[in-house]
Amino acid sequence: MKQVILAVALALLPTASSYANPSVCSVRMPDGSLGSCTYIGNGLFVTNRHVVEGNSDGVVQTLDGVCYQCSVVVSSAEDDIAVLESKSPVVLPSVRISKRPVRPGEKVTAYGYGASYHDTDPDIDRREWVGKVSGRGRVGGSVSDNAYLFSSPSIPGDSGGGCFNSDGEYIGPLFGTDGKNTYACMNSELHKLLRSIDR
Repeated sequence: MKQVILAVALALLPTASSYANPSVCSVRMPDGSLGSCTYIGNGLFVTNRHVVEGNSDGVVQTLDGVCYQCSVVVSSAEDDIAVLESKSPVVLPSVRISKRPVRPGEKVTAYGYGASYHDTDPDIDRREWVGKVSGRGRVGGSVSDNAYLFSSPSIPGDSGGGCFNSDGEYIGPLFGTDGKNTYACMNSELHKLLRSIDR
């Protein structure tokens, strides 16, 4: 009997996939830029700076079609991270941001809306892919290793999408691909950027 109860309890625990399901959204900017973002709570969404660059506002759309008008509140060119704030209350569960770095060989699950911008049906189409951390890298002209890469490519429109570690915790937005690997910003850089927001 105890084994059955344990099995049922384990089945009901949130996985990385179910936990991230409602929190990873699409984002569209007035100049036509398209990307993905993740809700981290307190009305804030994390995406890439290159997705929002040149814009002060945008529209975040959830997987079930709810839209939030948002403003860019802070961004980092060096780390390619931007934070958007909703102008109205957000009804979404927020992700848990990891406090630890990703480990070499660790499984990473990523979500992005690249497919939405290549297909017309359905309008909102989020995809999921899994890879393993294979190294560290740099965002653009950064002087430090402020990114990591994991095996499995992303596609245009996935930029800003959410990456989650093997514990189901958010570890930052992805920002690009070399065709074989996905590159993502490190959660340590995200924590630093969030501390700069005056709350």
